[in-house]
Amino acid sequence: NGWDTFQHHIGWEFFRHAPFTFPFGINQSYGYPIGIPLTYTDSLPLFAFIFKIFSAWLPVSFQYQGIWILLCLVLQGIFGFLLLHQYTRRKILSLVGSIFFLVAPIMHFRIPGHAPLAGHWLLLLSLWLILKHSKKLLTWQWSLVLVLSLLIHPYFLFMCGALMLAHVGRVWFVEKHVNWKQLGIFLAIQLIL
Repeated sequence: NGWDTFQHHIGWEFFRHAPFTFPFGINQSYGYPIGIPLTYTDSLPLFAFIFKIFSAWLPVSFQYQGIWILLCLVLQGIFGFLLLHQYTRRKILSLVGSIFFLVAPIMHFRIPGHAPLAGHWLLLLSLWLILKHSKKLLTWQWSLVLVLSLLIHPYFLFMCGALMLAHVGRVWFVEKHVNWKQLGIFLAIQLIL
């Protein structure tokens, strides 16, 4: 049945040929005359923004789903390795263990019909940031994770946001490595982004 892949591609095609708008990401042509945000078509806004810039040089039938899936698999392996290496400190064990992250059925189930939701590496990255046991809030790292998750799929924003709050809770409330002012600045930055 094509699942939602057709919708993702159509959203990208409309966005690709529409003029740039403010706020950036409103797809004026799709759902004319009002338009809808690109994220509602699950067209992977991160890639849509990047490839829209180069649209004039791309083939007429260009789509980026394959590039996205390859990137997801590579990053899933990398962050699976880093997460395991955090505890084993042995490269071979971490490498072998990362294969289990690469063949995770739940990720592969998402690839055919909901490719943006195959970005499980964002969750592994978030877990890795938590388990690094940093005594800092890791402001720019969490900012990057939250912005990426929003530009990939809003579902990831909520999951990664909850993991970020777990990290903040540990560093601020449990271990008391940061004060109220640092916490306030950190949360303000995340909310603004």
